[in-house]
Amino acid sequence: MLSRSRLQADLDWSVCSPALIRIPDDPLTWPDDDWYASLAVPSASGSLPQPPHSHHFRLGLHFEKLLAHWLDLNSQFRLRDANLQVFDHKRTVGEFDFLVEQRNKGC
Repeated sequence: MLSRSRLQADLDWSVCSPALIRIPDDPLTWPDDDWYASLAVPSASGSLPQPPHSHHFRLGLHFEKLLAHWLDLNSQFRLRDANLQVFDHKRTVGEFDFLVEQRNKGC
């Protein structure tokens, strides 16, 4: 079992770390490092998601559960869908981990 401070540190890193990938001259608007740093992470967030085993777990699933937990607590965003598979005819070509809507921002 991971300690609460470790889980909180994992949640903080998951939410507030800057993007890992930058695409130069991308026509889409991606959040900058300051945007990530400005996100609030509640420290008294109740029961944080715990991996089934503290030393042997899949990092991606742990990250997804922490982020989903944060989205549930956050009034600024709404989770529209999770683990949405993308198909080309009958073949899976990818998956969106999360589709998130920022509240009070028109489409």
